[in-house]
Amino acid sequence: MMKSIFRAPITGLLLLIAVPSWAATQGSLSLSEAGFISPDYHLTEKKDFQLFSGGLDTMGNQTSTGELDDTLHAQVRGMVSPDASVLNYLNVTQLFWKQQALILGRKKMNWNELDERFHLGMYQPLFLWNPLMPEEQGLTGIFLNLKADESSIPWGVTLLGSPVFIPDQTAGYDLKDGKFQKTNPYFSPQVGSARINGQLTPINYDVQKPQTQDVVFRQSFAGRVFVGDEKQGFFSQISYANKPSNQLTLGFQGFALSDNTLTVQVQPKVIRHNLLSGDLHFTGSFYRTGISLVRETMEAPNFKEEWTYVHYSDSVVFSPFVLFNAMNAELVLSTLSVQGADAKAIGPEADQASKFLPDRYPFRNAGLAQLSYSFRMKKAEKIQLSTRYLRGEKGEFDLWTSAATYQWTNRWSAQVVGQLVAIDKKSRKTAFDPYVNNDLVSVGVSYVF
Repeated sequence: MMKSIFRAPITGLLLLIAVPSWAATQGSLSLSEAGFISPDYHLTEKKDFQLFSGGLDTMGNQTSTGELDDTLHAQVRGMVSPDASVLNYLNVTQLFWKQQALILGRKKMNWNELDERFHLGMYQPLFLWNPLMPEEQGLTGIFLNLKADESSIPWGVTLLGSPVFIPDQTAGYDLKDGKFQKTNPYFSPQVGSARINGQLTPINYDVQKPQTQDVVFRQSFAGRVFVGDEKQGFFSQISYANKPSNQLTLGFQGFALSDNTLTVQVQPKVIRHNLLSGDLHFTGSFYRTGISLVRETMEAPNFKEEWTYVHYSDSVVFSPFVLFNAMNAELVLSTLSVQGADAKAIGPEADQASKFLPDRYPFRNAGLAQLSYSFRMKKAEKIQLSTRYLRGEKGEFDLWTSAATYQWTNRWSAQVVGQLVAIDKKSRKTAFDPYVNNDLVSVGVSYVF
């Protein structure tokens, strides 16, 4: 189902850009060249890709819902790759109608800080075209956003109800004759062979795609209560959600054919979970510090008895952080600790599956350092730099991503993006392991209108 989203035509995006009724609408067009620089890179035959993209943004730098006009708002981006159509995508980050306290559509909210900072995708779905640089997308439904601005102590309530569910937007893939093709540098193929009776047996995959209505028409409920000003002094919030997990779970069953080939049937399913989280932080003149935590309870998947699947125990995720900002620079330091979320295989193939169970989270305990800087040389000329370093507590992985943008006029800018990945193969596996050689440099130019 998600594969079709990646192949959505760019025509719809261009039509959105042409809508004249949206105030302060900003469109953009970009051309970039991305290349994988590691000599051991192997996920695709090609190592260089040309990328054409376009975007629409009606929100600009407005982050608070109260700052937005009562009208239709959107943050949409699409991309086309002449080299590999499997890389094409349409990313609808936000698309909603606002009328005072009522919002209808897809909208990003600050449900929980650690979830957003570490891109875990617990509350809001993720855009995972590149799993090494995930982005948050909004939940979809009807929002009621109430805030007491005239109170001596600001406070407010946000409620969400929805009959619709949109999961993570993951990397596209090509499946031909039961084999995943090496066409997308950000799609990790499943295990290609298994050892049966002492012999290495090739695997053919049969993905049983669920009906669209079985995935999309799922109810979600969420709410949060906050007290204080996010930008000054003490701020606290408590959030709760009962909704489908943004990550689909997989069940499988396999059987050997007469030609010594193992056919594995794969069935994606939606599972529900409950989230309860809290944030507490204090903001001073040049710093912010605080703590954030989330408790998650997973419901068991609803598979028939002939299927094998994974079930996760309850978990608690905890994260302290400190942020410094001065002289157009911002530095964030944070750690993440995960307790629970133990994976257990259930079903007739549980013994074999226990060797390949995925973790509930992309990684467990980790540390994060993130730095951004902006320098304006002239009215329309500026430089923006950012770098993000994420490391597993025991050195399981190191992920370093950086970006530099030089804007020389109001409309033209150039960008350089890089990512470096290091994996310790002797340590516990993480979601980054398949991309150990995906070291990349991308150079591009953008035009804003």
